[in-house]
Amino acid sequence: MKGKRFTEEQTISSLKEHEAGAKMSDLVRKHNVSEQSIYRWKSKYGGMEVSEANPECLCGKFHWPVSRYLSQSTLVSCPK
Repeated sequence: MKGKRFTEEQTISSLKEHEAGAKMSDLVRKHNVSEQSIYRWKSKYGGMEVSEANPECLCGKFHWPVSRYLSQSTLVSCPK
């Protein structure tokens, strides 16, 4: 199976460009993807921030693999 070309962070930043007013045709050319891909990204990542995309980066002091992090029964947010 073919891997992903873009990370979730790159995908969300592309959607932010569209929300900021970039035309769909310009995004398609710039990122070399189809319009359908952008609509699919929008349905999956629409409204998300880059910090929400990667659960591994929720707290700077933890560097667990994602699978181990998500397997925790209770997730506690880090105090600031």
